[in-house]
Amino acid sequence: MAITMELSKITFPNVYVREQVKKSHWQELGAVVALANGVKDWRELISSEKKFKKISWPFEPIVIAKLSSDEKEEIKEELEGEKKKETDKPVVPTYEIVDGVHRFTLLQQLKQVETEVIVKALPDASERFLEAFKSSSSHGLRLSKDERDQAIKTMVKKLKMKVEHVARETGLHKASISRIANSKQRKTTPHASKGKKRGAKGAKGESASKGFIDSPQAFIERMVIHVQMFKKNERKELEAMFAITKPNMKTMANLSEGLFEMSEFFEQHSKA
Repeated sequence: MAITMELSKITFPNVYVREQVKKSHWQELGAVVALANGVKDWRELISSEKKFKKISWPFEPIVIAKLSSDEKEEIKEELEGEKKKETDKPVVPTYEIVDGVHRFTLLQQLKQVETEVIVKALPDASERFLEAFKSSSSHGLRLSKDERDQAIKTMVKKLKMKVEHVARETGLHKASISRIANSKQRKTTPHASKGKKRGAKGAKGESASKGFIDSPQAFIERMVIHVQMFKKNERKELEAMFAITKPNMKTMANLSEGLFEMSEFFEQHSKA
């Protein structure tokens, strides 16, 4: 059951399944929030110190888990080190994000103070990481192959999880897990912002995964974004775009077929 919680009590995962926050993705979510609140740009919804704006939030609650005493103490020491010149004592978070890093990032950008969350009993870091891996592999912005492989390496090498356990939980053969875990480390893209947030790192110019549309909610989010983008263009601008891109007849046929099937689907179910 979802409860309301202050953002200050929540922190980014220390070991993030994606390694980096995709700026392009939380901005896409921002476009959906803008539509849900009847504004053109999500930045219009940003709260200020003088005026807090309560917004309509169209997404599922963020999934979090309680940190252990040792983890909270470690965070406390880090925060005290960062704020040693300040008089105010730092607020030490007591929960870590399991699923919803991009939604949480957007909430921070909007300067919201609280959100709906679902608390899961996952006291161990390896359990939280595995749950995040499963969530990111089944809905929303799905993991790319590189992200999946890197996550498997993290589970085996960094979190010291047994190959058999990882294989059982992920549905992959243990031989595949061993091969991935022992393959050479891939090069990662440097993050755009310095480590202000534990675990999750910002990134510029990353495109959303093609696997983004894999659930009704994700489909609706993506469709709303495309409709909004389509409405911004006049007929002449669209004609000019096609004149430049010059798509072949097969591409045009596929686009037309997709639109026709979507139209039929909505017409059929709206009559049900």
